[in-house]
Order: sequence, then structure tokens, then C-alpha cells
Amino acid sequence: MRRRGIRVFVIVAVILALSITTLSLQEINFAGLNANGRGPLGLTLGLDLEGGSDLWYQADIPIEVVFQDAVEESQIRSVLDDSEQTRATIRSSPQRQFTIREPSLGADVEEDLRPSLETLAAIETFITGDGVLEIIFEQALDRAVLRDLLDELDHTDASLTQVFTIRGLSLDGSERAGLRDDLAQLVAIERFDPGEEITIDKMEGAVSIIERRVNALGTTQPIIQTLGDDRIVVQLPGIEGSSIDVTFLGTPGVPQIVAVLKGLLGRTDDSVEPTSLNSYVIRPTEALSTEDSDILQEALEALAPLESFEIIGEDEIRVTFPPPPNQATIGGIVAGLGHEDFTVQSASVNSFTIRTNEALTTGDLDAIRETLGAEFGLIVAFNATGGLEEAKRLIRGTAQLVFKERNCLVTLDELAANSLLCEPVELGGLGRLVDKDIDLTGEDLARAFPGRDPTTNLPLVNVQFNSRGTEIFRELTRRLFNIGELGRIAIFLDDQQISAPVVRSPILDGRAVIQGGFTNETANELSIQLESGRLPIPLILIKERTVD
Repeated sequence: MRRRGIRVFVIVAVILALSITTLSLQEINFAGLNANGRGPLGLTLGLDLEGGSDLWYQADIPIEVVFQDAVEESQIRSVLDDSEQTRATIRSSPQRQFTIREPSLGADVEEDLRPSLETLAAIETFITGDGVLEIIFEQALDRAVLRDLLDELDHTDASLTQVFTIRGLSLDGSERAGLRDDLAQLVAIERFDPGEEITIDKMEGAVSIIERRVNALGTTQPIIQTLGDDRIVVQLPGIEGSSIDVTFLGTPGVPQIVAVLKGLLGRTDDSVEPTSLNSYVIRPTEALSTEDSDILQEALEALAPLESFEIIGEDEIRVTFPPPPNQATIGGIVAGLGHEDFTVQSASVNSFTIRTNEALTTGDLDAIRETLGAEFGLIVAFNATGGLEEAKRLIRGTAQLVFKERNCLVTLDELAANSLLCEPVELGGLGRLVDKDIDLTGEDLARAFPGRDPTTNLPLVNVQFNSRGTEIFRELTRRLFNIGELGRIAIFLDDQQISAPVVRSPILDGRAVIQGGFTNETANELSIQLESGRLPIPLILIKERTVD
């Protein structure tokens, strides 16, 4: 009896201990252990029972590799894939400094080669050695251009350094050293720069900034913590729901088909007649060659998938596109991708909104976009919002805000006749302008907060410059005010122009607004990014998951 009492006591004690331990676990997720948390032994274990989303970030330290001779990007890609670095990106960029190696390079190289090289760009440094030429141009130069010139000058045996930048690597220090050895199997490496050192201070600084950004978003009890030396896990309990606004180009009409005939083939007299909502007859005045028929078919397929393209004779081509999208067909595609709890609403003929009760991952969004594009043709806009998407946009990088002084290279009369003259080419303008860097960026802001235009009630972002920024902005607005409509403040966000206002009066106190077609969400997002500062180390999203 006594032994039985002891056993019962032990069992009760174990149950009680387990119960207390369980209650002390505020979050349950065994993937992301980290010290200094809030559970037993100072550990934070992850998402609690309300579910949510996990975002795993890797410090994105780029590697710069200088090869002693030409190497194909596909070869580097193969090495990265073998190392399971499929997310990594490769960029070969113009450079200023080159090393040319050729045994025949002698004392006469300056007289023989320098004049030709100076036709490419002004030369800053020209150093010759035994079969080696070190050259630095005053501006960046594409390696392919230099290679072509050397070949034209019969220096086909000369080797020429090639520089690649690799980003998005999820490798630690020793693994990066191993990657260097693998790349050296392709072509001898002259220089291998593994990038800046990842320090504890930088990682903790990144965690602190991410916390401020996510907290400003209003997410309930987010958990942000380091994992190992170079990763950060962001856990967002209770976050759910996504919204996708998608706009299709729609079924091409007569104007688009006529534009293809005229623009690509120079055929101005051919006629196009609709035979139904999505079918047309093209009547050529002269028979199309096989090559022109192929060009026409490819161009139309670029607008929307073709159901049929039939050449009936020399004077008739029948073209049929798939029926335009509707709520039912879009819903069928989303359901076919494994999503259940969602709605599809039609905003206009070619615009739709998809809302899900689940938080969609980047992979989910990519699959939806690719499938819709394959089915219905060119997607003009695809904008995903929702708690998870907003959090990812805020976390993945600081908005790089730059102000530039723009001068229109036209007269007032020319500008009045055609306002596109002073718009950049990438925005459909004619590019008759020059933008001057005035060293005024988001670093010069003291405050940034969302607001609304008192006249139009449209969302905007208020900015207040610090003392340095106020001084630069004051002089800028004075200069531009004096030249009126021919001067603008060009505002760029992540290298994309968001606004280019004319200065109506000098702004002396450093207070201004940024307007650029913001929604409430994007105005708030930009304000948070500008207010919370720059991440001390770039991050890439390497893994995400939704926990029920």
C-alpha cells in the first residue's frame, strides 16, 4: 500500500511538472530556438496556438568574383545549383578596371594599343608589365565592348578579366570558401571578395529595426529573433488573409492588332474585322511571307494566348483568342492550385480582386500569377496586400528615397504643346531632361508620416528634413521656383520615379509632402520604412510557411 502511494505521488508530481512547463511555453514551434526568449531556460519556441506565419531571412552578403578570363553565366549557374543555391542571382556588370594578359604585349603597347582604347573611354591609369596591362578607365565599361576591340586589333589570344557579383547565397564562411574552390574549377580566379563581415552587432541591429517596423504595422505580438550567425526568424502569430488585385490586358481588340501590323510589319493598308467577342479576320492587301506570318503570330501571342491562328489564303487570316476572364474561370484556377476559402470579385471588365482567408506565401502568389498569365495573357498589374505581404515588404529592405533637381531641355512653348517632352522614357515620355544629383536622400529626413491631401483627400507621405536636408531643400526650391515650369523636383523611390512636382513657391522650413498614387497601405508602408531607418545588413527571404 505504501509503495502504491509513492507511485501515485510520483505520477501526480510528473503531471503537475509537465502542466507548469506547458503553461510557461507562451509559444510552441520547435524550428526556431533562441536564447533570451520567454519560455523555459530563456528560450522562445515560436508561434502559439492561434497560428500565423514564419518568415526566415538570410543575411544577403554579395560575393564578387574576378575571373582571369571569360566564363559563361550558365557555368556559374550550374556550380550554384550543384551547391543547392538555386535562389542566388548572378550579375555581370560594367567595370572600370581591367587586366589584359598576353605574352606578346611588349614595350610598344602604349603606342600600339592606348589610342584605340581611348576611343572607348578616357583612361585614368595605364600600367604595363611583362605580358600584362593594367588599365583603369574614367568610367565603367562593358567587358564585351573591350573584348570586341581587342579582337579587331588582332589580340584574340589576350585574356581579359571578368567580374561577377553573386547575391542571395545562404552560405556561412566555410561554405563560401568551398564555393570559391568550385568556381576556380571553371576559370582561374584573380580575386574573390566574400563580402562584408556579418557581426553580432549588425544582426542585432537588424532585429531591432525589424521589430520597430513590424510593431508599427500593428501585428499582434510578433517574435523576431536570430537563428545562428546569419539568419533572422520573424514569427507573426494570428496573421491571416491576403488580397490580390489583378488587371489583365484583356482580349486584344482591333486597335492592338492594327498596331502590331503597322509597328512590326509596316503594313498600313491591311484591314481587321471582328467576327465575335474574341475572334478577328485580318485581310492583307498583299500576301504575307512565311517570316512575316511567324512574326505576326508571335506578336499576337505576346498580347494573349492564341486559341487559333489560321491562314485561309493570301487574303485572309483568322485569329481567335480565348474568352476573356471572369469570376468563375479565375475562381476555378485558384481552386485548382489548392486554395479553398477565397472569393473573387470583379472590379471592371479586366480587373479582379481575389481575397483569401489564408495568408498566401510568395510561392503561392507566384503560382497564381503564372497560372493566370498563362491562361489569360498579359497581366498589367498584380498587387498583393494583407498583413503578411505588408510585413514582408517592410522587412525586406529600406525604401531608398532620392531627390534630384530636374531641368527640362525644352522651351515653355514646346512643353505647353507636349508635356511628355519632360517625362522620362521609362514612363512613356521623350526624355528631354537632365536630372542632377543634389545629395539629398532619405538619410536627410527627420520625420516621415502618412497623411491626406486636404483638397483631393488622396493619401500622401509627409516628410520633415533635418537641418542639413532643410538647407539643401531650401536652396533647391529657390532655384527651381525661379525657372518655373521648366524645373522639377524628381523624387525616386528604389530607383523608380514616384513624383516630379513643379515648385510653386520656395519651401523654407524643410516640410514637404510626397504624392505618387499611394493607397492608405502603401503610404503607411513608405512612412514606416523611412522612419525606421536603413537595415545594417541586407536580408533575403529564404523560407516562409503558414501555421494553422
